[in-house]
Amino acid sequence: MSNLPIKVVPVETRTKKRNEGVATTLQNFLDIVSTENLTGIAIAAVDAQGFTHCAFEGGENIATLIGSVARLQKRLLDFQEG
Repeated sequence: MSNLPIKVVPVETRTKKRNEGVATTLQNFLDIVSTENLTGIAIAAVDAQGFTHCAFEGGENIATLIGSVARLQKRLLDFQEG
């Protein structure tokens, strides 16, 4: 066994950083809701156990919301590819 001193360094976990990102994203949308008249929204989420959750308010034009979800899907795929 080595006689070198052991130093414990606290590490910020990825989960904590991700949670903060989720909170920031939701707050950004709450800010938009308070200043603009949003008519539809779609939300998809993944929890720490890997389960997925989704919710939506279709608004006045469901086709426009579907188009927005497709745009988000493309952005997610681009993000994954780097």
